[in-house]
Amino acid sequence: MKERDTNIDLLKLCMAFLVVLVHYHPTFDSFFLSYILNDIYRVAVPVFFMLSGFYLKKISDASQTQRWISKIITIYIIWMTIYFMYYYFLKGDKEHAYYLLTKISDGWYHLWYFPALIMAYSVAYIIKDKSTLKIIIILSLLLSALYYLQIITVKEVKLGGYRNFIFMALPCIIIGMLIFRFKKFITKNFFY
Repeated sequence: MKERDTNIDLLKLCMAFLVVLVHYHPTFDSFFLSYILNDIYRVAVPVFFMLSGFYLKKISDASQTQRWISKIITIYIIWMTIYFMYYYFLKGDKEHAYYLLTKISDGWYHLWYFPALIMAYSVAYIIKDKSTLKIIIILSLLLSALYYLQIITVKEVKLGGYRNFIFMALPCIIIGMLIFRFKKFITKNFFY
C-alpha cells in the first residue's frame, strides 16, 4: 500500500474548503473584506493544479497517465451530460443546453477546470523529464506565442479568459513538477 502524505492531504482538504467558500457568496458590510476574502479563496485552484503537477512527476508509466486522463475525461463528460440534460429537459431551455455543447473544449462555467487539467496534464507529461531550463524555455515560448496571437486577434482578454489550460493550468502544473523535483532543496532551505 502506498504511504500517504498527511500534510498534502490536509492541504487538499483546506483547498477544497476554499473552493466551497469561493462559490458561496455571503454578504458583508465591507466591500473591502469581501474582496480580500474572495482573493484568498481563489488560491485553491492554482494549488490544486500544482498538486497535480507534483503527483505527475511521480508517475513514470505512460499508461498510468493515460488511465488518469481517461478518468478525468469520463468525469467531465458525465457532468457536461448532466448539465445538458438539466437545461434541455428539466428547465426546457434548449438554447442554453446547445450553448453548453459549444463550450465542450474549454468547459462551461466551473467545469473549465477539467479540460484545462486534461490538456495541461497531457503537455506536462511530455515535458516532465526535460531539464528545468528546457521547461522554462518551452513554457516561455508557448506563452509568448499565445500572447502575441491574442494581441493581433482579440485585442483584449475577456474576464475569465485567463482561466484555461495555457494561462493557469499548465504554468501551475509545471510549478508543481518543479517543486517535486527540488523538494529536498526546498525542505532543507525553507523548512526544518
